[in-house]
Amino acid sequence: MEMKFDGNFEVGIPRAETFALLSDPNKFMPVLPMYHSMAAKESEPNTSIVKLKIGIGKVHGIATTEIALQDNQAPEKASYVGKGNVMGGAYNMVVGFNLEDAANGGTRINWHGTTQIHGRILSIAGGGLSGIAEKEITRVIGSLQAALVSREHFEAVVRQAQAAPAAEGFIARVARFFRELFGSAPAPAAPAAVVDDAGTAPARTEPLRKDLPRGVVAPMGSSIQVDSDGSKQWTGQRLRRKEDERLVRGLGRYVDDYVGSHIAHVGYVTSPYAHAKILAIDVSAAEALPGVICTLTGKQVAAQTTAFMQIGAEPSANLKDYGIAQDKVVYPGEPVVLIVAETARLVEDAVQLVTVDYEPLPVVLKSEDAATDAVILHPEVGTNVSFAGVWDHGDVDKAFAEAAHVFDIGRLHFHRFASTPIETSGAVATWSPRGEVDIVCNNGLPGVTVQMLAAFLNVSTEQIRMKSEDVGGNFGTKTVNHTYIALAAVASRAIGGRTVKWVETRTENLACFHGGERTFLDTRVALDADGVITAIRSRHLDDAGGLLRYEPLGCSIWSQVYNANYRLRNMHIEFSQVMSNKAPCTPNRGYSRMQHIWFMERVIDICAHELGLPADEMRAKNYIRSDEMPYTTPNGNVYDSGDYALMLNKAKELIGWDEWKRKQTEARAEGRLLGIGIGSTVD
Repeated sequence: MEMKFDGNFEVGIPRAETFALLSDPNKFMPVLPMYHSMAAKESEPNTSIVKLKIGIGKVHGIATTEIALQDNQAPEKASYVGKGNVMGGAYNMVVGFNLEDAANGGTRINWHGTTQIHGRILSIAGGGLSGIAEKEITRVIGSLQAALVSREHFEAVVRQAQAAPAAEGFIARVARFFRELFGSAPAPAAPAAVVDDAGTAPARTEPLRKDLPRGVVAPMGSSIQVDSDGSKQWTGQRLRRKEDERLVRGLGRYVDDYVGSHIAHVGYVTSPYAHAKILAIDVSAAEALPGVICTLTGKQVAAQTTAFMQIGAEPSANLKDYGIAQDKVVYPGEPVVLIVAETARLVEDAVQLVTVDYEPLPVVLKSEDAATDAVILHPEVGTNVSFAGVWDHGDVDKAFAEAAHVFDIGRLHFHRFASTPIETSGAVATWSPRGEVDIVCNNGLPGVTVQMLAAFLNVSTEQIRMKSEDVGGNFGTKTVNHTYIALAAVASRAIGGRTVKWVETRTENLACFHGGERTFLDTRVALDADGVITAIRSRHLDDAGGLLRYEPLGCSIWSQVYNANYRLRNMHIEFSQVMSNKAPCTPNRGYSRMQHIWFMERVIDICAHELGLPADEMRAKNYIRSDEMPYTTPNGNVYDSGDYALMLNKAKELIGWDEWKRKQTEARAEGRLLGIGIGSTVD
């Protein structure tokens, strides 16, 4: 993404002196509010390495920027070209200034700048970064304008800035924290209670076992470099853990640790149907139950919010998702009514008192059926196909024409799965009278989630403060719990800003947070006479479920490992994603890539079986060789290193492959089946 800024201001210093100051980073950099330190880059003249203090909220760190003076036309104009890296990406920038004589003997500074940001996380964050950048630029311009009142004042500001002690950076604070936590010195006494910044309830702070001694953790040193022969002593050895001491003593802090009588609880009436119209909702009995504070239907939520942003292009971008059903439900477990009550038990009781009148609709469960559009889930989209694309690399037709063997493979299906983290999703939300929203949650992508919530709640990103503490497992599924977090904020606003807490039940987690499902059809494989695969054709159907919560990102991420571990140059894959009457797909470990890797492994095994080759020999024939590294895949990705044949041999040695093959033969002779499989992966 690209951001552009410009403006002007006047200072009291003559033009020539102003140019001399602005064209020398050593002179003007120390007055900037984010300045940390600077050094010249010896290999390149007019280039400096500048360290800047950056941060959002309470998380701060040091970013290194390389800047070079260009287009130096003293005393009128000049420009700086810069580049650097930040979390999730990189950036390039060009900043220039034109100087004019001002009427008071000073100088008018006309400035302009362009910043280009690269990287998936930063690009997704998008508009939120623009707001942050505008604030930082305002600080920079304000500091320069204040410092350039006069030459004497400017020099005084520089001296003061250079004399000030450097602020402790994020890494230094983390290091100090661990020294205090695990060092030999006594730790400070724990407070009697910890109250979160939003004013929510005290959390548990005392350890479960007070008699446990404090641990002392030795430094791990530098990262481990494993030799290419795979013989380093680290494999299979005990390594000292860094974070467990606090957690095993019961000092972790999770969403459900926020407790107190001032916290109300949120829960949902969910749909028992996969696809049905909502004809009527009666919440009167639930609202009459003592302790029930309020109920909200999907219509009431939609009246005060904006549908969640969709990542995909039209027509799937037209999908209206409010996190809670409107006129109909499209998957079992979809929220239909939100209930707020004094306790979680009261919420459960109130759920049983809500009556919803449904009219069941035809259900589509198989991906192949969804792709026909015989049953449309979302009329505003007009189709169940949310993405369709073709990945075509190499000369597939020629490879098939010259093949010694061609195998047709039937339907392959990768099922849905659940990772079941120990801690389910949860959020504590408070809507303040000033319209600010404080959220404590275990979301896995808070920087992006804030953008999603702000648009949904019709507030700015600056009005939302989100923090995560300890998370009891994520595996990717907590990346897309943003709809429930947003609804918790809506619930808080509905009851006058009182803090509310939502914690997902295990049943809800198993029903609604799934890893991806994919079906592989019409697969044909071409091989040469030696059993080397030369080409693959296939059609893939990805099932996103009833709504698009993180999709269609999964439609492209798999292509990072297009040919898996194998020396395959010719592939033609027709890839489509469909919506069906199942819970929305969530990212999960190996997101999107795992399904494709599994497909490639099945292709290898099936071809090995057809050729009468052992599975390990088939892989050895087709692996990318270590002497081919770095290896560029057909679609342009680069594998920088790897020795797959060596790893396979090591794995066979470690498990006693030959012995297990002997046992397999003996078992088959006795009428028993004993399976031994190989899985190769790159990610």
